[in-house]
Amino acid sequence: WARHWLDVVRFGESNGFEYDEPRDNAWPYRNWLIDAFNQDLPYDQFVRLQIAGDLLQPQDPAAAAASGFLVAGAHNTTLPSSER
Repeated sequence: WARHWLDVVRFGESNGFEYDEPRDNAWPYRNWLIDAFNQDLPYDQFVRLQIAGDLLQPQDPAAAAASGFLVAGAHNTTLPSSER
C-alpha cells in the first residue's frame, strides 16, 4: 500500500519531466512511509507526522523524515521568465 500513497503524494526520487535532476534526500521519506505501513501506524498519527512530525517530535529523526511529505511532489524550481 505504501507505493499507492507514494503515487498520491506524487513522490519522485528525481525532479522528473524537464528537470530530471536527482533528489538525493528523498529516500528518508520513502523509507519512513514504507515502515509506517508495515507497522500499521494509525491513520491519525500517520497524517499528523507527515504534516508536523518535525514539530511534534523534534528529537526523532523519523518524525522529521515523515515531514518530507511536504516536499515529496513535483515542484517548479525555476524562476518564471518575467523574473529572470
